[in-house]
Amino acid sequence: MRKLSDSDKEFLTSDRLQNIKEKVMSMVIRQAAVNSSAGSKAGGGVMAYMKAHGEEAARYIISVLIGITLVGGSAFASNSAKPGDFLYTVKRVKEEARLLVTFSPQARANLQAQFAIERMQDLQDMQPQAQAQAGAEVSNAIKSLTKVENELKAKGNLSAAAEVQTEIDKLEAQAKAQGVSY
Repeated sequence: MRKLSDSDKEFLTSDRLQNIKEKVMSMVIRQAAVNSSAGSKAGGGVMAYMKAHGEEAARYIISVLIGITLVGGSAFASNSAKPGDFLYTVKRVKEEARLLVTFSPQARANLQAQFAIERMQDLQDMQPQAQAQAGAEVSNAIKSLTKVENELKAKGNLSAAAEVQTEIDKLEAQAKAQGVSY
């Protein structure tokens, strides 16, 4: 993913955002008027709130919609972000969030391995001090995978333990191939 150029940054100026908000608000108010004049029988909900609070409600709704759009768009755009890119931090936060909502230790360890491999692939674009971070992530992933493997062995689930060992082997091979020490 490329970094934002000055022309990209100029595209989303506060004046442009204000203009977008005003246009959307105008459309929402116009639609509310059409719905109320058509004799809508809903009686409550959004339309009643819009009637009662008018422009204030429209601004609130528009602000929420724009916020959701910007956050969702940023999260989606961050998928291909590389270290140093504007959205790389968003990508890392998404990865941490995925780990938080992954409850299976094996699935969590597999995600950590996947993220560690992605960090190693990012090494081609990273500065030398960031290589240490990738090494630390590889080390943490291997420790997590080894812990899960040992737990699975203790429970007698040898086939799952073998799968985890395969992931460890892949991770170690990838690290070795890219010269990552862990």
